Amino acid sequence: MGDDLRDYREFILELLRAEEESGSNVAVIYPLLKARQHLLNPQFAKALSLMAAEFSTKFREIWVISNTAQI
Repeated sequence: MGDDLRDYREFILELLRAEEESGSNVAVIYPLLKARQHLLNPQFAKALSLMAAEFSTKFREIWVISNTAQI
């Protein structure tokens, strides 16, 4: 991802960590969203899509490696 998307990537990771650690507690999540509301725009959607594609690719690679090792 380019430098212009770094803030979005960090924000997404922060949201995911907070969601996991708080058990999806809206009292934790909503303030994060409010504080970074300026990042909730089309660039956020682009960053989220890119991160999902990266995750999918990595997951597929790990799945292939682990299933190949079992053969």
